[in-house]
Amino acid sequence: MPDIVLTTLNAKFIHAAFGLRYLFANLGDLQPRAVIAEFDINLRPLDIAEALLAQLERRAPSRLDESSAKLAGTVPGAPPTRIIGFGIYIWNVAETTEVIAAIKRVRPEIKIILGGPEVSYETEGQKIVELADHVITGEADLKFAEVCRQLLVGRESSRALTENPGSTVSRPTTDLPKIIPAELPEFSRIALPYDLYTDDDLARRMDPLSRLISDAQRPKRRHDRELPRPCGKTDDGLAGPTFIHTWKWSESGRIQAREDHD
Repeated sequence: MPDIVLTTLNAKFIHAAFGLRYLFANLGDLQPRAVIAEFDINLRPLDIAEALLAQLERRAPSRLDESSAKLAGTVPGAPPTRIIGFGIYIWNVAETTEVIAAIKRVRPEIKIILGGPEVSYETEGQKIVELADHVITGEADLKFAEVCRQLLVGRESSRALTENPGSTVSRPTTDLPKIIPAELPEFSRIALPYDLYTDDDLARRMDPLSRLISDAQRPKRRHDRELPRPCGKTDDGLAGPTFIHTWKWSESGRIQAREDHD
């Protein structure tokens, strides 16, 4: 079964989380022990929590090298460490708070790691931060894997020392702090995530896009009007009028588009 679940609540079903795939691509030797699970904010928080817990009960991959097995805490008798990493954004912070609260009620031992812009700049006074075990602020492309590795190896080392007091396994020095700042990563070390997109990811995005293309190609009716040219350019490359669309309330209570131009 996986030890790490990367998840977020997208604003729409057609969205595919770019950040999750970056984190997964940079997990290194922990990749075989991780999965991505995406949801959208229209689902019930309890259903999302149940689905995430079900992910942690999935069967482990059939092929695991020795180092990955040790990192995952699969030594017989060792209690496994389970980690769920959440991407927190302005559109999902409220719903994700409910999801984490539900998970912690039934499985408090699961390590919850938060990241994303909504918890990178303000951590004090946020309920979601109180519920989490760790919060990575800043760019977590490489830091997330580092934190997961410390949690997994630390638990494994502690278990080995308990069962074998004379073991040469090094004892974890200190616990990880709750708030973990991430330094700006060296770009040459970052793995790109583009090959992680599946056909299903593209299909859910292309379906509404195909409808838009179909609408754009339909014959124009007499009352259809041409859209303003973007960026103020004409067909011959010369600068033309730049249209700016603003929205206002009319006296009748309807929203109207007003065009202003240079």
